[in-house]
Amino acid sequence: MPRRPRVHLDGVPLHIVQRGHNREPCFFGKEDYLSYLHWLGEALDESECARVFLNDKLRLALNPHRVAVVPLAHGVDFLGYVIYPDGYKRIRRRNVRNVRRRLERLQAGHEQGALSFAYARGSIASWLGLAKHASAFRLSRDLFTEHDVRNIGKRLLVKMLRSKGMRTSTAPAAPPP
Repeated sequence: MPRRPRVHLDGVPLHIVQRGHNREPCFFGKEDYLSYLHWLGEALDESECARVFLNDKLRLALNPHRVAVVPLAHGVDFLGYVIYPDGYKRIRRRNVRNVRRRLERLQAGHEQGALSFAYARGSIASWLGLAKHASAFRLSRDLFTEHDVRNIGKRLLVKMLRSKGMRTSTAPAAPPP
C-alpha cells in the first residue's frame, strides 16, 4: 500500500526522523552524535552553506522562528538540562526561575495553612530528583537558603548526601572502631 501524502503547512514545524540505511541507527555512540552536531554547526556558520547542506544533503528545512543553531560549545538544551561536550550538565535557567517562584508559593501557602506538609515535601523532592542529575548541589543549597518550607529541602539534601556516603558537617570523621 502506498504511503499517504504528507501535509505541509507554511510556518508549522515538522517532526523529522532520520534513520540509517534499512532503518539501522545513524549514531553508534555518543562520539558519533557529537561529531554530527559539530559538523552540522560548522556547516550552519555560513548561511548559504547551511541552506545547501540542510536542503541537499539532509533534506531538512528548519523553521527560522523556532530553531536556533548555535555552536556545540554553548551546550545542548535537552530534557530540562543544558549538556556541554565535556559532560557538564546544568539545569535550564527557566526551570530554576520556575522552582524559585514555586518555593515562594509553597512557603507562603504552608505558612497560611493552605498547603499540606506532604504536598510541599513532594514538590521539593521532585526538584531534588531533577537536580541530582546535574551539577546543581550549590544551586539547590542556595535555593533552600532563600526559601524552605520547614527545612524540608535542607533535610532532603543532607539525606541525599548521607546516602552517597559523604560527610555533612565540618567536624572530623570518627575513627573506625
